[in-house]
Amino acid sequence: MCYLSVVSGNASGEKECWLGQPFFRQYLVMFDYELPAVSVYSKGYVSPIDPVGPVTSDVMTYAATVDNNGYYYTDMYVGTPAQKGTNIAISTGSVENFVPAQSCISCPDDWYSSSASSTYVASTAATTLVSSGIFGAACESPSDVFTNPTSQSVTLQFCEVTFAENNLWSYNGALGLGLPSDKTECQAKSLPCAAYVAYQIEPAVTFVFTSAADTTSFSIGTYDVSKMTLMGKSITMPNSPYWSLNVTSMTYDTTSSTNSNPYYPSVLDSAFPFITLPAEAWAAYNKALVANDFICIKTAYQEVQKCLSKDSCTSFSKMDDLVIEMNGITPVTLTPSDYLTETDDGCLSLLTEADPLLVESEWSRLGTPFFRQAAITLNYYERTIALYSS
Repeated sequence: MCYLSVVSGNASGEKECWLGQPFFRQYLVMFDYELPAVSVYSKGYVSPIDPVGPVTSDVMTYAATVDNNGYYYTDMYVGTPAQKGTNIAISTGSVENFVPAQSCISCPDDWYSSSASSTYVASTAATTLVSSGIFGAACESPSDVFTNPTSQSVTLQFCEVTFAENNLWSYNGALGLGLPSDKTECQAKSLPCAAYVAYQIEPAVTFVFTSAADTTSFSIGTYDVSKMTLMGKSITMPNSPYWSLNVTSMTYDTTSSTNSNPYYPSVLDSAFPFITLPAEAWAAYNKALVANDFICIKTAYQEVQKCLSKDSCTSFSKMDDLVIEMNGITPVTLTPSDYLTETDDGCLSLLTEADPLLVESEWSRLGTPFFRQAAITLNYYERTIALYSS
C-alpha cells in the first residue's frame, strides 16, 4: 500500500526533517524523476506481476468502435476454434471478462459455446453472482483461450454468463482491463498480465479513444508515444480497488467543486459513457441545462441524471467548458462538443451528477468523454496512469 506521495524541495529556509537509512529499511521508496515525486510503500507492497526479463517491442492492437451514445466496443475471440463476439465492452472498471453462454436466455447475444471449444476448462466452483463495474451477472468461472486479431493467444479465466441483469447489458460481453487485486488475479484474468508472461509484452494498455471509429483503438504493450506530449503520470490511488486519479477540482463556468480529501479517488471507467460532477459543479451545470431547455430524468442504474434536449447539439456551442484539475497532471478541458452528443432522441449530456453517498470511494467517475481528451496508458507493473496529448 502506498502511504504517501510527496514532491520534495524547500527554498524558503523552513524547518526540515532528514530521513536517513533507518527510514529506507522500513519502507520501499520509489523516486520518479519524470514527475518529479517520491512514493513510499510499505514493505508488504507487491507488484501484481513477477519480472520475467526485458519486455519486447511487440504490441497487440485492437480496433474499437463507438456509437452515438458514447459507448466503445471491440471484438472478442474465445475458444478453439475461435468463436467471435461483437459489441464487447472495453472496461477499466472491472477485471472480470464477461462472456455470455449459449444457455443465457437473458443475454442479447449468446455467442459462446463451451462445448464447441477444445481448450475449455470447466470451473469447479458453483455459479455465483458477480457484480463488477457497471456489470452484473450470474456466472461460472471457467477458463479458455482468448485470441487477438494477430493470432496471439493467452488463457484467461472468465465469467461465463448464465444470467445477465437486463438493465446493464447493452453489450454482448466485456473485456476486463481493470486493476487486479493481487498477482493471482492479475495472471488469471488480466489480458495485459497474461500477455506479459506469455510473450514478454510490456504489461500496459493504452487507449486512443476518439469520436470517430476509424481512429479509435486500444493496445497492449509498448505504445509509441514519441510524437505525443506527456501531460503527467501518477500512481493509481492506493486506497481504491479501481484505476483512479487524484482529481483536485472540477470547474464549470466559474463554479468549482474542490476535493478537500487527497484520498478520495476519481475512478477511470472506459465502459461508462459519462463523467460525474460533484455537487457544486453539478449545480452550476444543471442551471445551464435548465436555461437551455434540457430535461433531466433520474435513472436507477447507469447514471444519476440523464439529460436530453430535442434541439441539435450545435445549438449549445456557447455553453461553458468543464475544467478538470488533477494532482501532477496537466488540466483537462472539455468543451460542449466533448460533453454533448447527438442521439436518436436528441442532444444527450455526457455530464451527470455524482452520487454523494459514494464520495469516499468515488469522488467522481471519469468515463469515455475523459478518455477522448488524451491517450491514456495504464501500467500493470508500476500501477501507474499516464496521459499524453497529441
